[in-house]
Amino acid sequence: MFCRECGAELADGTKHCDRCGAASVVPQQDCQRPARAKWRRFILTGMLLLVLVGAAAFLFPTFFAKKGLAAGTWSNRRGPYSAGQSPIKGPDRPAIKWTFDLCSGLPSEVRGMIKSGQRCLSSPVIGANGTIFAGCYNRLRAVSPSGRESWHRDMTAPIAELDLSPPEMEFLRQSGEKHRPVVVLDARISSDGTILISTQGDNRLSAFMPNGNVKWQTKVGSVGVLDNHDTAYTSLVEKTGDSESRFICAIAPDGKTKWRLKLDALPNAIDRDGTIYACNGNDIYAITLDGRLRWHTPTDGILQNGSPLTVGDNCIIVASVNEGLSAYSKDGSRLWNLHLGGYVIMTALGQNGTIYASEVEEPTQPNEKVYLCSISPAGKLNWKVKSGRLLTVDGEGTLYVNADDSNDHNLYALTSAGTTKWKIELGGHLARAPAIGNDGTLYVLCDNGCLYALGEAK
Repeated sequence: MFCRECGAELADGTKHCDRCGAASVVPQQDCQRPARAKWRRFILTGMLLLVLVGAAAFLFPTFFAKKGLAAGTWSNRRGPYSAGQSPIKGPDRPAIKWTFDLCSGLPSEVRGMIKSGQRCLSSPVIGANGTIFAGCYNRLRAVSPSGRESWHRDMTAPIAELDLSPPEMEFLRQSGEKHRPVVVLDARISSDGTILISTQGDNRLSAFMPNGNVKWQTKVGSVGVLDNHDTAYTSLVEKTGDSESRFICAIAPDGKTKWRLKLDALPNAIDRDGTIYACNGNDIYAITLDGRLRWHTPTDGILQNGSPLTVGDNCIIVASVNEGLSAYSKDGSRLWNLHLGGYVIMTALGQNGTIYASEVEEPTQPNEKVYLCSISPAGKLNWKVKSGRLLTVDGEGTLYVNADDSNDHNLYALTSAGTTKWKIELGGHLARAPAIGNDGTLYVLCDNGCLYALGEAK
């Protein structure tokens, strides 16, 4: 027998426990059964909870996802969730699902400006619900997955806020103009669906809710990258008289400045550990999330503000004007360098750490040549084929590129070995690297001002 209160073993017939004095006692078998039942209930309850959580995670993946971009979101090429790479597989047999004219409703000369190479188009970004956001001239458009416009916003700025020389400012004042269009440059999308855009002319960063309403605007310049907590890291030029100062800024999700670091560089990559990387001149900079310079290292090459910079799991890949590609460890020491014969204008990561680079040879000559290069994680050239300047990699390792010839209006899909998988003719030459939606749809901007959606042929 055992005591009901303290569990001590008692002799048969004992009326009071010698240890605690309790009067109630029960036989051993009666004590064990409730304990086993209790554990059975506990195990069954735990199993039921696991089943419910698993079902909820399957049905609502974006709620259970790690804080950051929701599943399927294409937030442009920079940041921990995109290095020109998507986890989603693109189409095997592509067909045009729909075409949307981004120049519709804009001045007729905009299409000619795009054709002449002026920067009037922003790369598309895709929200978790499949809405595509793209800029053309001063108009930001939201396009549904079926190809219909959900809303648009025209970006203008007061004359006094434009980044103009004194003579230009005076001319506009005398003309009587109050506002002028400002060009939509880059767009990013945060985990809650907020769309961030930079505009040229007023150096402003604007945040829009998914329905198109303005959340906030701030004068900070170009947006570089977003971290997992939706803080945006931007560049800022601050002018005082004839002098100017340049900063990297951290902008909180509510639009307030968290910190500024005096540094002339555009933050254009961030790793999963939260280190921000930027480059300019001859230096690479690593910056902590609280705005401290962790390290900087000089390079042998010439780096531009916003030079292509891709972060892998174990290294940083930097493209220079005259030194090809270099890989650096996360502490800033150089691992390897590969001369490619020209300068690199775009990089992307593929499967198993493979690095892809679009490289231009003889860029100042009429017969400039553009190549797509495949480089191993150890810095060895795998292959090199003639290609275009734009590059995106899908979840199966297929590469989507344009042609070197501007008269060639095909989008090409290449295998990881560099051979052509398929091509499809569009209405213009590719103007921006393709984006990939959660359902595998490719979204392609061309220099005719149109956005194309490419899906699987039926």
